[in-house]
Amino acid sequence: MEKKKVAESQPERIRHLNTALSRYSLLSFWHITHIENLWSVCRYGILNHGDAHGKRPTLQDISDPSVQRWRTRKDPIYHHPIHDYAALYLNPRNPMLYKRKALNRELCLVEVCPTILLTHSYLLTDGNAASATTSFYQDYRHLDRLPWGVLSGAYWVNEPDGKRKMCAEALIFPRVWPVYIKALHVYDVGEYHPDIAGVFPIIHSPNLFFA
Repeated sequence: MEKKKVAESQPERIRHLNTALSRYSLLSFWHITHIENLWSVCRYGILNHGDAHGKRPTLQDISDPSVQRWRTRKDPIYHHPIHDYAALYLNPRNPMLYKRKALNRELCLVEVCPTILLTHSYLLTDGNAASATTSFYQDYRHLDRLPWGVLSGAYWVNEPDGKRKMCAEALIFPRVWPVYIKALHVYDVGEYHPDIAGVFPIIHSPNLFFA
């Protein structure tokens, strides 16, 4: 007689996820945004592209239009447009942040708890989701398929296809709620909107940015 599969308890699921993440020292996911958008992040979380530019307009858009047009295509697993996901990076020190380094004092790195993978539909990618050569995975047990040789490094220029790989993502459907946000990391300490003060830790982390 075939044994019935016993559903894992939530503590067991968290333990298994943390074990998988610890193999790659993956403690957080990251979202890059302009500090003027933080009031929205604190109130509504990290929105997908459509909601951020529609229902609750983003005040400052730092995305690259030449890349965003490719994110209208559907993912190969759930068949949602990539724009329907909230996009998080596995390594915040990536080509996107480098390209915007002139805006360091205007940017924020939003740190997200990876346990969100246990409560939301998600996809992991082995590179920028806008690239036609990027592969998508629907289970954190496939973390071993990601390009850790690049992701664990400080730079990507000397790695084959390094620019694409360093932009590997966790795509969360349909948004990241504020409860999963761990902290806000900034290049420079400044004054912030009253809605932000005291909601999340604001950490002075210039080491996460490019000089």
